[in-house]
Amino acid sequence: MFKEEHSKIAKMHGFVETVEKNAFWLDEIYFVRLKPDLLDVVSRLQRETDPASYKAKWEKKMGEIVYLYENKNEKSFFIHDKPRFYVLIEKLSYYEENHIDLRLVDKDSLTRNAAKKMANYLYQGKGCINDIGNESAIAMMMYVRNGYYKKDFLNDLRKEIANGLEELVGGKESLKPQKLILQNPFPKENDDILELFEVAQAHAGDYQDEEFVLIDSEIAEMLKKGPKDHKPYYSDYEINEATGHYAIVKHYWRRVYDSREDILKSDGDLILYSMGTLVDYTSRSLRGFLFWEMQNMEHVLTFITAGPAIYEKNGLSAADFRKNYCRALIEVLRKEDAN
Repeated sequence: MFKEEHSKIAKMHGFVETVEKNAFWLDEIYFVRLKPDLLDVVSRLQRETDPASYKAKWEKKMGEIVYLYENKNEKSFFIHDKPRFYVLIEKLSYYEENHIDLRLVDKDSLTRNAAKKMANYLYQGKGCINDIGNESAIAMMMYVRNGYYKKDFLNDLRKEIANGLEELVGGKESLKPQKLILQNPFPKENDDILELFEVAQAHAGDYQDEEFVLIDSEIAEMLKKGPKDHKPYYSDYEINEATGHYAIVKHYWRRVYDSREDILKSDGDLILYSMGTLVDYTSRSLRGFLFWEMQNMEHVLTFITAGPAIYEKNGLSAADFRKNYCRALIEVLRKEDAN
């Protein structure tokens, strides 16, 4: 399906690949250990709230390495006045005292924030995954600089994504992330995470009516038998669940859809894209896309594109599909936590 985009897709990456790369790309100037004298300066120069309230909020993070940057239109690290500049001098000009806006971010808040954005992205099928990746990269580096491992960050992020998805599947319309990173410290060329839903939306009309086959009792029997000299690919439950509904059936090796007649004459070596199997495929592929360094991008795109098409052919919506694969993804992520 995505042949014309192979070169473009090949240049994009899974989530964790870009997050890891960007985390170690960040300039160390952004990361400072929070001490009383630094907090005094930042409290005075921040524009978020009054100095006393700001100090009270951050005192519990004393001794931790946090992310410090200046909120301004320009990217601070491209000019001479980097954040550390303000904590090394004793006196600032009147203009600087009244116009500088320093910001602090800690690893836990940023991880939860990125997880909320990711849960919204997966559940709603819209948003910017590179924005989520940028926050995650900063959070990962804070974990590393505070003596943790990158796997500690990924484990916490996975748990928080599962928590967020649970709220959304349970009926919450959306999660409310904060604007914690007001500047993107990464150049545009570092925004190379594959925008799953943007690509999928561009291919929303690729599936034609003739590709959908109504799974009747005869096709169900073919699927239950499976290929010769090989156990069936699908359980009776999966096949029974698909029976009576439209699905796409492809030959395993040729990877082209088969008509009803072709299916009944085939060797039984068939792939079933049904409402149920695509929920399973999508949830597992998304887990890989988010947390594994190697993942077949075309598989992920195929599943999240075929899913809405098959749901809509059966009178349901793309939102129903997303809700179901999010429900399955919660189980996949929770299971990984238990291992």
